[in-house]
Amino acid sequence: MSSDADTVIRTFSELVDELPQRETGEYLVDSIQPGHVVRPESVDQLAEVIRGVRADRLAAVPWGGGTQMGVGNPPARYDVGIDLSAINDVLRYDADDMTMSVQAGCRLADLNQMLGEHRQVLPVDAALPERATIGGLTAVGSSGPRRLGYGPLRDLIIGMSVMSTDGVVTKGGGQVVKNVTGFDMMRLHHGALGSLGIIVSMNLKIIPKPQSERTVIALFDSLDDADQAAREVLQSQLGVTALVVTNPEATREATDSARSNWAISVRCEAPPSAVVRQAERVQEYVASNAQDVTTEDSTDASQERWNRIGKALEQRPAQEDVSIRLGSTASKLRATAGSVAHTLAGAEDVRLTLDYGSGLLYTRFPARAVNESEFQVVFDQLSGAGDHITVSTAPANLKQSIQDVFGATPAGFSALESLKETFDPDRILSPGRTIGKL
Repeated sequence: MSSDADTVIRTFSELVDELPQRETGEYLVDSIQPGHVVRPESVDQLAEVIRGVRADRLAAVPWGGGTQMGVGNPPARYDVGIDLSAINDVLRYDADDMTMSVQAGCRLADLNQMLGEHRQVLPVDAALPERATIGGLTAVGSSGPRRLGYGPLRDLIIGMSVMSTDGVVTKGGGQVVKNVTGFDMMRLHHGALGSLGIIVSMNLKIIPKPQSERTVIALFDSLDDADQAAREVLQSQLGVTALVVTNPEATREATDSARSNWAISVRCEAPPSAVVRQAERVQEYVASNAQDVTTEDSTDASQERWNRIGKALEQRPAQEDVSIRLGSTASKLRATAGSVAHTLAGAEDVRLTLDYGSGLLYTRFPARAVNESEFQVVFDQLSGAGDHITVSTAPANLKQSIQDVFGATPAGFSALESLKETFDPDRILSPGRTIGKL
Protein backbone atom coordinates (compact mmCIF):
# COMPACT_ATOMS: atom_id res chain seq x y z
CA MET A 1 0.00 0.00 0.00
CA SER A 2 2.93 2.33 0.59
CA SER A 3 5.82 2.94 -1.73
CA ASP A 4 8.19 2.49 1.23
CA ALA A 5 8.59 -1.22 1.91
CA ASP A 6 9.85 -0.50 5.45
CA THR A 7 6.71 1.43 6.47
CA VAL A 8 4.75 -0.33 9.18
CA ILE A 9 1.08 0.21 8.51
CA ARG A 10 -1.02 0.49 11.64
CA THR A 11 -4.78 0.49 11.60
CA PHE A 12 -6.65 3.64 12.56
CA SER A 13 -7.93 1.94 15.70
CA GLU A 14 -4.32 1.34 16.75
CA LEU A 15 -3.33 4.95 16.00
CA VAL A 16 -6.27 6.97 17.21
CA ASP A 17 -5.31 7.31 20.87
CA GLU A 18 -1.94 8.80 19.87
CA LEU A 19 -3.43 11.50 17.61
CA PRO A 20 -4.57 15.03 18.44
CA GLN A 21 -8.36 14.85 18.48
CA ARG A 22 -11.25 17.31 18.22
CA GLU A 23 -14.85 17.34 19.41
CA THR A 24 -16.85 15.39 16.82
CA GLY A 25 -19.99 17.50 17.27
CA GLU A 26 -18.26 20.45 15.59
CA TYR A 27 -17.62 18.46 12.41
CA LEU A 28 -21.07 17.42 11.27
CA VAL A 29 -21.56 17.02 7.53
CA ASP A 30 -25.23 17.16 6.60
CA SER A 31 -26.15 16.25 10.19
CA ILE A 32 -23.92 13.16 10.11
CA GLN A 33 -21.48 13.01 13.03
CA PRO A 34 -18.22 11.06 12.67
CA GLY A 35 -16.93 8.63 15.24
CA HIS A 36 -13.59 10.46 15.47
CA VAL A 37 -12.05 13.73 14.33
CA VAL A 38 -8.26 13.91 14.25
CA ARG A 39 -6.02 16.91 13.63
CA PRO A 40 -2.66 15.70 12.27
CA GLU A 41 0.18 18.08 13.02
CA SER A 42 2.48 17.12 10.13
CA VAL A 43 2.38 15.59 6.68
CA ASP A 44 3.95 12.42 8.06
CA GLN A 45 1.24 12.13 10.68
CA LEU A 46 -1.41 12.72 8.02
CA ALA A 47 0.09 9.84 6.01
CA GLU A 48 -0.23 7.57 9.07
CA VAL A 49 -3.85 8.62 9.48
CA ILE A 50 -4.84 7.98 5.89
CA ARG A 51 -3.07 4.62 5.77
CA GLY A 52 -4.78 3.62 9.00
CA VAL A 53 -8.19 4.69 7.70
CA ARG A 54 -7.64 2.62 4.59
CA ALA A 55 -6.43 -0.38 6.57
CA ASP A 56 -9.62 -0.33 8.65
CA ARG A 57 -11.77 0.35 5.54
CA LEU A 58 -13.23 3.45 7.14
CA ALA A 59 -14.51 6.54 5.37
CA ALA A 60 -12.88 9.94 5.92
CA VAL A 61 -13.87 13.52 5.07
CA PRO A 62 -11.10 16.18 4.94
CA TRP A 63 -11.77 19.53 6.67
CA GLY A 64 -10.17 22.94 6.37
CA GLY A 65 -11.83 25.91 8.05
CA GLY A 66 -15.33 24.48 7.57
CA THR A 67 -16.52 27.48 5.54
CA GLN A 68 -17.27 25.39 2.44
CA MET A 69 -18.55 22.19 4.04
CA GLY A 70 -22.14 22.82 3.01
CA VAL A 71 -21.20 21.91 -0.56
CA GLY A 72 -21.69 18.33 -1.69
CA ASN A 73 -24.09 15.44 -1.36
CA PRO A 74 -24.54 13.87 2.08
CA PRO A 75 -21.67 11.42 2.59
CA ALA A 76 -22.48 7.77 2.01
CA ARG A 77 -20.24 6.96 5.00
CA TYR A 78 -18.45 9.20 7.48
CA ASP A 79 -16.32 7.57 10.13
CA VAL A 80 -13.38 9.98 10.49
CA GLY A 81 -13.04 13.71 10.06
CA ILE A 82 -9.51 14.85 9.18
CA ASP A 83 -8.88 18.44 10.25
CA LEU A 84 -6.02 19.83 8.16
CA SER A 85 -5.81 23.23 9.85
CA ALA A 86 -2.54 22.42 11.65
CA ILE A 87 -0.76 21.66 8.37
CA ASN A 88 -0.37 25.35 7.68
CA ASP A 89 3.25 26.26 6.99
CA VAL A 90 4.34 28.78 4.37
CA LEU A 91 6.95 26.63 2.64
CA ARG A 92 8.36 29.29 0.35
CA TYR A 93 7.67 32.90 -0.55
CA ASP A 94 9.50 34.65 -3.36
CA ALA A 95 8.24 38.22 -3.42
CA ASP A 96 10.36 39.16 -6.44
CA ASP A 97 9.01 36.31 -8.56
CA MET A 98 5.52 36.78 -7.05
CA THR A 99 5.06 33.11 -6.20
CA MET A 100 4.58 31.23 -2.97
CA SER A 101 4.24 27.66 -1.76
CA VAL A 102 1.88 27.04 1.15
CA GLN A 103 0.34 24.11 2.94
CA ALA A 104 -3.37 23.44 2.63
CA GLY A 105 -4.30 24.61 6.13
CA CYS A 106 -3.12 28.20 5.61
CA ARG A 107 -5.97 30.67 6.09
CA LEU A 108 -6.69 33.20 3.37
CA ALA A 109 -6.68 36.22 5.70
CA ASP A 110 -3.33 35.22 7.21
CA LEU A 111 -1.75 34.82 3.78
CA ASN A 112 -2.98 38.21 2.62
CA GLN A 113 -1.78 39.87 5.81
CA MET A 114 1.69 38.49 5.16
CA LEU A 115 1.58 39.39 1.48
CA GLY A 116 0.35 42.89 2.30
CA GLU A 117 3.66 43.65 3.99
CA HIS A 118 5.21 43.34 0.52
CA ARG A 119 2.35 45.15 -1.25
CA GLN A 120 1.11 41.90 -2.76
CA VAL A 121 -2.16 39.95 -2.56
CA LEU A 122 -3.81 36.66 -3.42
CA PRO A 123 -6.96 37.95 -5.17
CA VAL A 124 -9.39 35.28 -4.00
CA ASP A 125 -12.88 35.87 -2.58
CA ALA A 126 -14.17 34.07 0.48
CA ALA A 127 -17.13 34.88 2.70
CA LEU A 128 -15.09 34.22 5.86
CA PRO A 129 -11.41 34.79 4.94
CA GLU A 130 -10.30 34.63 8.57
CA ARG A 131 -11.44 30.99 8.65
CA ALA A 132 -11.30 29.80 5.03
CA THR A 133 -8.23 27.73 4.17
CA ILE A 134 -6.57 27.71 0.78
CA GLY A 135 -6.90 23.93 0.60
CA GLY A 136 -10.61 24.05 1.37
CA LEU A 137 -11.28 26.76 -1.20
CA THR A 138 -9.42 24.71 -3.80
CA ALA A 139 -11.18 21.45 -2.93
CA VAL A 140 -14.55 23.12 -3.41
CA GLY A 141 -13.46 25.05 -6.52
CA SER A 142 -14.56 28.35 -5.05
CA SER A 143 -14.56 31.53 -7.12
CA GLY A 144 -16.07 34.91 -6.43
CA PRO A 145 -16.75 38.28 -8.04
CA ARG A 146 -13.05 39.23 -8.39
CA ARG A 147 -12.75 36.44 -10.92
CA LEU A 148 -13.73 39.13 -13.44
CA GLY A 149 -10.49 40.99 -12.86
CA TYR A 150 -8.06 38.26 -11.85
CA GLY A 151 -9.42 34.92 -13.02
CA PRO A 152 -10.51 31.96 -10.88
CA LEU A 153 -8.45 30.40 -8.11
CA ARG A 154 -7.54 27.42 -10.30
CA ASP A 155 -5.66 29.76 -12.66
CA LEU A 156 -3.53 31.01 -9.77
CA ILE A 157 -2.37 27.49 -8.88
CA ILE A 158 0.87 26.54 -10.63
CA GLY A 159 1.76 23.46 -8.61
CA MET A 160 0.22 21.08 -6.11
CA SER A 161 1.08 18.20 -3.77
CA VAL A 162 -1.63 15.64 -3.05
CA MET A 163 -1.64 12.63 -0.72
CA SER A 164 -3.13 9.42 -2.04
CA THR A 165 -4.94 6.84 0.06
CA ASP A 166 -1.70 4.89 0.57
CA GLY A 167 -0.06 7.90 2.20
CA VAL A 168 2.17 8.76 -0.76
CA VAL A 169 2.52 12.44 -1.78
CA THR A 170 2.42 13.13 -5.51
CA LYS A 171 3.51 16.47 -6.97
CA GLY A 172 2.37 18.20 -10.13
CA GLY A 173 3.28 21.51 -11.72
CA GLY A 174 6.12 23.53 -10.25
CA GLN A 175 7.23 26.74 -8.58
CA VAL A 176 7.50 29.01 -11.61
CA VAL A 177 4.70 30.65 -13.57
CA LYS A 178 5.91 29.24 -16.91
CA ASN A 179 5.54 25.56 -16.31
CA VAL A 180 5.14 22.53 -18.57
CA THR A 181 3.59 19.35 -17.28
CA GLY A 182 2.05 16.41 -19.02
CA PHE A 183 -0.80 15.99 -16.51
CA ASP A 184 -2.79 18.89 -15.09
CA MET A 185 -3.18 17.57 -11.55
CA MET A 186 -4.22 21.00 -10.27
CA ARG A 187 -7.43 21.04 -12.28
CA LEU A 188 -8.16 17.40 -11.41
CA HIS A 189 -8.30 18.12 -7.67
CA HIS A 190 -9.79 21.61 -7.96
CA GLY A 191 -13.46 21.15 -7.05
CA ALA A 192 -13.15 17.42 -6.27
CA LEU A 193 -14.08 17.84 -2.56
CA GLY A 194 -11.06 15.82 -1.52
CA SER A 195 -12.55 12.70 -3.11
CA LEU A 196 -9.48 11.81 -5.21
CA GLY A 197 -6.76 12.66 -2.71
CA ILE A 198 -6.01 15.08 0.12
CA ILE A 199 -4.46 18.37 -0.97
CA VAL A 200 -1.31 18.89 1.10
CA SER A 201 0.23 22.01 -0.42
CA MET A 202 0.08 24.24 -3.47
CA ASN A 203 2.19 26.74 -5.35
CA LEU A 204 0.45 29.99 -6.13
CA LYS A 205 0.83 33.03 -8.33
CA ILE A 206 0.31 36.30 -6.48
CA ILE A 207 -0.14 39.83 -7.78
CA PRO A 208 0.81 43.37 -6.77
CA LYS A 209 -1.74 44.68 -4.30
CA PRO A 210 -3.92 47.41 -5.83
CA GLN A 211 -2.98 50.72 -4.31
CA SER A 212 -6.53 51.95 -4.02
CA GLU A 213 -10.09 50.92 -4.75
CA ARG A 214 -13.56 52.38 -5.12
CA THR A 215 -17.00 50.79 -5.46
CA VAL A 216 -19.77 52.38 -7.48
CA ILE A 217 -23.32 51.48 -6.41
CA ALA A 218 -26.32 52.32 -8.57
CA LEU A 219 -29.97 51.63 -7.69
CA PHE A 220 -32.60 50.72 -10.31
CA ASP A 221 -36.33 50.11 -10.34
CA SER A 222 -36.10 46.93 -12.41
CA LEU A 223 -33.89 43.97 -13.26
CA ASP A 224 -33.95 45.01 -16.92
CA ASP A 225 -32.41 48.41 -16.15
CA ALA A 226 -29.79 46.92 -13.83
CA ASP A 227 -28.89 44.24 -16.39
CA GLN A 228 -28.50 46.80 -19.16
CA ALA A 229 -26.17 48.92 -17.02
CA ALA A 230 -24.14 45.88 -16.01
CA ARG A 231 -23.62 44.73 -19.58
CA GLU A 232 -22.67 48.22 -20.71
CA VAL A 233 -19.95 48.37 -18.04
CA LEU A 234 -18.70 44.94 -19.07
CA GLN A 235 -18.51 45.99 -22.71
CA SER A 236 -16.82 49.30 -21.88
CA GLN A 237 -13.34 47.79 -21.37
CA LEU A 238 -12.91 49.90 -18.24
CA GLY A 239 -11.14 46.99 -16.56
CA VAL A 240 -13.28 46.77 -13.42
CA THR A 241 -12.44 43.80 -11.17
CA ALA A 242 -15.91 42.76 -9.96
CA LEU A 243 -19.50 43.44 -10.96
CA VAL A 244 -22.64 42.06 -9.35
CA VAL A 245 -26.35 42.85 -9.50
CA THR A 246 -28.52 42.21 -6.44
CA ASN A 247 -32.28 42.08 -6.09
CA PRO A 248 -33.98 44.28 -3.45
CA GLU A 249 -33.75 41.64 -0.69
CA ALA A 250 -30.05 40.98 -1.32
CA THR A 251 -29.39 44.72 -1.64
CA ARG A 252 -30.90 45.37 1.78
CA GLU A 253 -28.84 42.55 3.31
CA ALA A 254 -25.60 43.89 1.83
CA THR A 255 -26.18 47.57 2.62
CA ASP A 256 -28.64 47.80 5.54
CA SER A 257 -30.68 49.99 3.23
CA ALA A 258 -34.45 50.18 3.66
CA ARG A 259 -34.89 50.97 -0.03
CA SER A 260 -36.30 48.24 -2.26
CA ASN A 261 -34.24 48.48 -5.40
CA TRP A 262 -32.21 46.35 -7.72
CA ALA A 263 -28.59 47.43 -7.40
CA ILE A 264 -25.38 47.15 -9.36
CA SER A 265 -22.08 47.16 -7.48
CA VAL A 266 -18.89 47.73 -9.47
CA ARG A 267 -15.41 47.33 -7.97
CA CYS A 268 -12.57 49.47 -9.31
CA GLU A 269 -8.95 48.76 -8.28
CA ALA A 270 -6.03 50.84 -9.52
CA PRO A 271 -3.49 53.50 -8.46
CA PRO A 272 -5.18 56.41 -6.62
CA SER A 273 -5.40 58.85 -9.52
CA ALA A 274 -6.51 56.17 -11.98
CA VAL A 275 -9.12 54.64 -9.70
CA VAL A 276 -10.88 57.99 -9.25
CA ARG A 277 -11.17 58.42 -13.00
CA GLN A 278 -12.24 54.80 -13.45
CA ALA A 279 -15.04 55.21 -10.89
CA GLU A 280 -16.17 58.43 -12.57
CA ARG A 281 -16.38 56.63 -15.92
CA VAL A 282 -18.36 53.78 -14.37
CA GLN A 283 -20.78 56.34 -12.90
CA GLU A 284 -21.33 57.76 -16.38
CA TYR A 285 -22.19 54.34 -17.76
CA VAL A 286 -24.70 53.42 -15.03
CA ALA A 287 -26.35 56.79 -14.44
CA SER A 288 -28.85 56.96 -17.33
CA ASN A 289 -31.64 54.81 -15.82
CA ALA A 290 -30.48 54.77 -12.21
CA GLN A 291 -32.55 56.13 -9.35
CA ASP A 292 -29.43 56.87 -7.35
CA VAL A 293 -25.66 56.52 -7.80
CA THR A 294 -23.13 56.61 -4.98
CA THR A 295 -19.46 55.70 -4.59
CA GLU A 296 -17.63 54.15 -1.67
CA ASP A 297 -14.69 56.52 -2.00
CA SER A 298 -12.20 54.89 0.35
CA THR A 299 -10.43 51.56 0.10
CA ASP A 300 -11.66 50.45 3.54
CA ALA A 301 -15.29 51.30 2.77
CA SER A 302 -15.09 49.56 -0.59
CA GLN A 303 -13.61 46.42 0.91
CA GLU A 304 -16.26 46.36 3.62
CA ARG A 305 -18.97 46.61 0.96
CA TRP A 306 -17.56 43.56 -0.83
CA ASN A 307 -17.20 41.66 2.42
CA ARG A 308 -20.92 42.09 2.93
CA ILE A 309 -21.76 41.20 -0.65
CA GLY A 310 -19.62 38.12 -0.13
CA LYS A 311 -22.12 36.74 2.37
CA ALA A 312 -24.03 35.48 -0.67
CA LEU A 313 -21.07 33.18 -1.31
CA GLU A 314 -21.07 31.64 2.16
CA GLN A 315 -21.24 27.85 1.98
CA ARG A 316 -21.18 26.68 5.56
CA PRO A 317 -23.66 23.90 6.38
CA ALA A 318 -27.06 25.59 6.59
CA GLN A 319 -30.13 24.91 8.67
CA GLU A 320 -32.17 28.04 8.02
CA ASP A 321 -31.46 28.76 4.34
CA VAL A 322 -31.20 27.01 1.02
CA SER A 323 -28.48 28.38 -1.25
CA ILE A 324 -28.38 27.41 -4.92
CA ARG A 325 -25.86 28.41 -7.59
CA LEU A 326 -26.79 28.49 -11.27
CA GLY A 327 -24.27 28.77 -14.09
CA SER A 328 -25.07 30.84 -17.14
CA THR A 329 -23.38 33.59 -19.13
CA ALA A 330 -23.45 37.34 -18.57
CA SER A 331 -25.72 37.80 -21.59
CA LYS A 332 -28.26 35.31 -20.19
CA LEU A 333 -28.19 36.20 -16.49
CA ARG A 334 -31.24 38.46 -16.75
CA ALA A 335 -33.34 35.65 -18.24
CA THR A 336 -31.96 33.20 -15.69
CA ALA A 337 -32.84 35.53 -12.82
CA GLY A 338 -36.34 36.03 -14.23
CA SER A 339 -36.91 32.27 -14.34
CA VAL A 340 -35.63 31.82 -10.79
CA ALA A 341 -37.83 34.63 -9.49
CA HIS A 342 -40.85 33.07 -11.22
CA THR A 343 -40.14 29.61 -9.75
CA LEU A 344 -39.70 31.01 -6.24
CA ALA A 345 -42.53 33.56 -6.49
CA GLY A 346 -44.34 32.07 -3.50
CA ALA A 347 -41.34 32.27 -1.18
CA GLU A 348 -40.49 35.23 1.02
CA ASP A 349 -37.05 36.78 1.41
CA VAL A 350 -35.57 35.37 -1.81
CA ARG A 351 -32.13 36.91 -2.31
CA LEU A 352 -30.56 36.95 -5.78
CA THR A 353 -26.95 37.87 -6.52
CA LEU A 354 -25.94 37.94 -10.18
CA ASP A 355 -22.17 37.72 -10.66
CA TYR A 356 -21.51 39.03 -14.16
CA GLY A 357 -17.80 38.29 -13.99
CA SER A 358 -18.36 34.57 -13.38
CA GLY A 359 -21.66 34.08 -15.18
CA LEU A 360 -23.15 32.77 -11.93
CA LEU A 361 -26.41 33.45 -10.15
CA TYR A 362 -26.64 32.80 -6.42
CA THR A 363 -30.06 32.48 -4.83
CA ARG A 364 -30.81 32.08 -1.12
CA PHE A 365 -34.23 31.56 0.41
CA PRO A 366 -35.58 30.28 3.74
CA ALA A 367 -35.65 26.50 4.01
CA ARG A 368 -39.16 26.72 5.43
CA ALA A 369 -40.39 27.85 2.00
CA VAL A 370 -40.19 24.31 0.61
CA ASN A 371 -40.74 20.85 2.09
CA GLU A 372 -39.08 17.56 1.22
CA SER A 373 -41.78 16.45 -1.20
CA GLU A 374 -41.60 19.74 -3.13
CA PHE A 375 -37.86 20.27 -3.25
CA GLN A 376 -37.09 17.94 -6.17
CA VAL A 377 -39.75 19.70 -8.28
CA VAL A 378 -38.37 23.15 -7.40
CA PHE A 379 -34.83 21.94 -8.02
CA ASP A 380 -35.76 20.55 -11.46
CA GLN A 381 -37.50 23.79 -12.39
CA LEU A 382 -34.47 25.83 -11.34
CA SER A 383 -32.18 23.47 -13.26
CA GLY A 384 -33.88 24.49 -16.48
CA ALA A 385 -33.09 28.15 -15.84
CA GLY A 386 -29.32 27.80 -16.22
CA ASP A 387 -26.63 25.75 -17.88
CA HIS A 388 -25.70 23.94 -14.65
CA ILE A 389 -26.84 23.93 -11.04
CA THR A 390 -25.44 23.23 -7.57
CA VAL A 391 -27.16 23.23 -4.21
CA SER A 392 -24.45 25.08 -2.28
CA THR A 393 -26.09 24.64 1.12
CA ALA A 394 -29.34 23.23 2.42
CA PRO A 395 -30.63 21.36 5.47
CA ALA A 396 -29.77 17.67 5.31
CA ASN A 397 -33.37 16.50 4.89
CA LEU A 398 -33.77 18.63 1.75
CA LYS A 399 -30.47 17.42 0.29
CA GLN A 400 -31.52 13.84 0.89
CA SER A 401 -34.83 14.41 -0.90
CA ILE A 402 -33.20 15.10 -4.29
CA GLN A 403 -31.22 12.82 -6.57
CA ASP A 404 -28.00 14.85 -6.68
CA VAL A 405 -27.12 18.36 -5.45
CA PHE A 406 -25.04 18.81 -8.63
CA GLY A 407 -27.99 18.22 -10.96
CA ALA A 408 -28.14 15.86 -13.90
CA THR A 409 -25.32 13.39 -14.43
CA PRO A 410 -22.93 15.08 -16.89
CA ALA A 411 -21.75 13.72 -20.21
CA GLY A 412 -18.52 11.82 -19.76
CA PHE A 413 -19.47 10.69 -16.26
CA SER A 414 -17.81 7.33 -16.94
CA ALA A 415 -14.46 9.13 -17.00
CA LEU A 416 -15.13 10.48 -13.50
CA GLU A 417 -16.00 6.99 -12.34
CA SER A 418 -12.72 5.72 -13.76
CA LEU A 419 -10.79 8.44 -11.95
CA LYS A 420 -12.44 7.55 -8.65
CA GLU A 421 -11.66 3.88 -9.20
CA THR A 422 -8.04 4.72 -9.99
CA PHE A 423 -7.36 7.17 -7.15
CA ASP A 424 -9.68 5.83 -4.44
CA PRO A 425 -10.70 2.26 -5.24
CA ASP A 426 -11.74 1.56 -1.64
CA ARG A 427 -14.06 4.58 -1.55
CA ILE A 428 -12.60 5.99 1.66
CA LEU A 429 -12.35 9.70 0.72
CA SER A 430 -15.56 11.74 0.87
CA PRO A 431 -17.63 8.82 -0.44
CA GLY A 432 -20.88 9.86 -2.10
CA ARG A 433 -20.25 13.61 -1.85
CA THR A 434 -19.27 14.51 -5.41
CA ILE A 435 -21.03 14.54 -8.78
CA GLY A 436 -23.09 11.41 -9.33
CA LYS A 437 -22.63 10.57 -5.63
CA LEU A 438 -19.22 9.04 -6.34
